[in-house]
Amino acid sequence: MTDEFSTAYSRIRQYVFTRIAAAAPEESSLCLTTERELCELFAASRGTVRRALQMLVDEGLLVRRPHHGTFIHPAVLNSAGQQKLIGLIILNGELAYWDSYILALLHGVAEGFAGTPYQVRHINFMGDPAQTIRVMATSRLSGLLWLGPMESVREYFGEFRKQNIPIVTVIPQFEAGHTVSCFTIDFEKYGELVSDRLLETGRRNFVLLDSNTDGRQELKSRGVRRALAARGLPFRNGMVRNVTPITLDETLSAARKELGELDAAVVPTNLRRDAARLLAGTGTQVIAPDMDLAPSPGPPESFRVVIPVAELARQAAAHLTRRLDNPRLSPEHLMLKPVITGPPGPA
Repeated sequence: MTDEFSTAYSRIRQYVFTRIAAAAPEESSLCLTTERELCELFAASRGTVRRALQMLVDEGLLVRRPHHGTFIHPAVLNSAGQQKLIGLIILNGELAYWDSYILALLHGVAEGFAGTPYQVRHINFMGDPAQTIRVMATSRLSGLLWLGPMESVREYFGEFRKQNIPIVTVIPQFEAGHTVSCFTIDFEKYGELVSDRLLETGRRNFVLLDSNTDGRQELKSRGVRRALAARGLPFRNGMVRNVTPITLDETLSAARKELGELDAAVVPTNLRRDAARLLAGTGTQVIAPDMDLAPSPGPPESFRVVIPVAELARQAAAHLTRRLDNPRLSPEHLMLKPVITGPPGPA
């Protein structure tokens, strides 16, 4: 294939899959747009469009009906209607080639959905992200996995949320000389190290507040429990809580009601000032670990775990599967923000 034809073929093929995904479950016949409109849509010659369509006919995706046009093959429509579809968008949705980083992500996604009833459908924006997302947002997507969405396209998340389509996003932050690895936080070790430091300074009745997911909260609770048990102290429910800027006042009030007067409240750095204002005069010390625990609860590498990006993608797929299996979980419980690092450490 020439580069020009290969590009046109790939975009037309993606267009076909987009139409399949957007088809109503009861549809048994679906006609593509005209060759002329395809030529205009993809800036391709009629000969190129016809050749691409014929290849898709040969692949079994399309069927030609003389004097009526080109249609999605009924067997393909029927099969798609019985599948649970996961949309997959990579970076800005306009990939021209896949490097080792992208291939590693795809490998992890494939492993993550293996053995599940979900079929993954790659989405390419084809030069018009707004239109493509509008079509996909009204399709039969069960969920969306977006790997590395760039700032310029994150505004389109809302189109999916309007349709109550769960989204998992993986947002890497690149550094010079990165390798195909990333690190995640060992939240259990983090909870233990922070608790150790608080206990060393005589603070026994404390609460850890953070933007925890269900999984993170459980892991941090285990770490806190282990630190307390090492000193013969009981773990109390409510010592690790989820908080947002909006719920800070309510969360602190609930913690004080359930735990009594607090020796310390560990809060995210961005909430330190507001927490100090709310707890003024209570005798509770407000602590932001990055700023106030000296020496720190441990160097960052003490609770960073380096993993391959394929494993990261597998975890993201597992997050989305859990979300789909448990509708009570909110999409916010699924946000992963890994950092692409330099030379990888031990896995």
